[in-house]
Amino acid sequence: MPAITPDLKRVCSLSNLRKAWNRINSSRKYDYKNYFRHLYKSYEISLEDNLRSIRERLKSGTYKPSHAVKIYLPKKSGLLRVFSLLSVEDQIVYQAFGNIVAENLSSKARAHYNSNNFGHHFAGVHSEFFFKPWEIGYNKFKSEFKKSFRAGLIYTATFDYTAFYDTVDHSVLSHLLEDLRFTPEFCQNIIEYLKYWTCTEPCEAKYHSHGIPQGPLTSGIFGEVMLTYVDTTFCKGPQPYRYMRYVDDIRILSVDELGVKKAVMRLDILSKRIGLFPQASKLSLHKITDIDSELKNVSNIGELNVIKEKILAT
Repeated sequence: MPAITPDLKRVCSLSNLRKAWNRINSSRKYDYKNYFRHLYKSYEISLEDNLRSIRERLKSGTYKPSHAVKIYLPKKSGLLRVFSLLSVEDQIVYQAFGNIVAENLSSKARAHYNSNNFGHHFAGVHSEFFFKPWEIGYNKFKSEFKKSFRAGLIYTATFDYTAFYDTVDHSVLSHLLEDLRFTPEFCQNIIEYLKYWTCTEPCEAKYHSHGIPQGPLTSGIFGEVMLTYVDTTFCKGPQPYRYMRYVDDIRILSVDELGVKKAVMRLDILSKRIGLFPQASKLSLHKITDIDSELKNVSNIGELNVIKEKILAT
C-alpha cells in the first residue's frame, strides 16, 4: 500500500467519513437531498462496511469517482443552470475533503464573519452541521447594511460573478489550497475528482479544467476558498468604503459615487487575478433611496432552495 500524506489520512479516517455522512444527512439543501432520500436509507443499512470500503480505496489510491448526472434547470434569462447529481459515495468523499478544507480555512475565514462575509459560515469542527443556519448570516447582513447606510454610506454597487461555480479555475483553486498548507497530493486528488463531477459529456470524456459541481452542500466551502482570498486581499487596511458579501453576492457602500467606482475597479482587477469575472449586466451603481427596497434585491440561500424545489416539482 503506498504511503499517503497526513492531510489525505485526515480525509480517509473513519471518523471524518462518518462526519461527512452525518453532514450530508443534516444538510438543509432539501432540493438536492430529495433526489437521494431512498438511496441514503439503503446505504445506511450497511453504513460502517460501506465507509470502511471507501476508506480502503482512498488509502490505496484505487477510489474511482463516477461521472455526475446533469440536470438542466431553466433560469429567468432563458439559459440553463447545470445541477450535478453525484453518486452517494462521491458525495461522501467530496464532503470528507470539504471537512478538512473547512478546518484549515476556518482561521482565515472567521476573521471576516459578520463584518465582510455573511454567508457559508463553517459551523465548527465538532458540529454535525457543515454550515451555520443561513438565517443568521442573512439577518446580520441586512442589519449591517442598514447600519452602514445610516452612517452616511449612501452610494452602493452590486457586484455579481458570471457563472461563479462553473468558472472556478482548478489550477487557481489548487494554488489557494496549497496556501492553506495542503500537500500537492491532496490538491491533485480533489482536482482529479472535480474533473469527473463537472464533466458534461462523459461519453466523449470531455473533461474541464474549471468548475465545481452545483448542487452538493460541499461546493460551498470550495467556493469560499476562492472568495476568502478576495475578502482578505480586498479588505487589507482601512478603506473609504464598506465591502459586504453574502455568498457570491457582493455589495460595496461609500459616501459618494467616486468612492464606489474606485472600489469596483479595484475589486474587478483583484477578481480577474484569480479567474473570476463580474457580470457587467448585473453591475448596478446608484444612490440608495429606500433601504428596505434595496435589501429585497439580495437573494438568500433559503429562498433559492425553495425556488429550485418549485421548479423541480413541475
